[in-house]
Amino acid sequence: MKRIGLMEMPALFRYREVAMKGKPKHDRFDSFSIRHPQMDVGKRAKIFAPFDALKGFDDAVSAAAAENERLYENGCISSEWEYNEDKTQEWEDENADEMV
Repeated sequence: MKRIGLMEMPALFRYREVAMKGKPKHDRFDSFSIRHPQMDVGKRAKIFAPFDALKGFDDAVSAAAAENERLYENGCISSEWEYNEDKTQEWEDENADEMV
């Protein structure tokens, strides 16, 4: 039985005939390949690079990284990344005017 990825292809699969044919093979100089040349990998990367599936995700990760770095530099997080709540509260009390 033919597979679709890791699962078996159902007998009543709508596109069974198309899937059974497999990927079309073209000669380098046939009419299809001449009209539709293969795109360069670099050009494909430029097309899809601006796509951001999770809007704001990079900004949120950067903000969290900056916050963790700030906590680490001020001794609120140890080198093993254990959170020290007392040290954090102490530091926040001392620097409350800078955090606004």
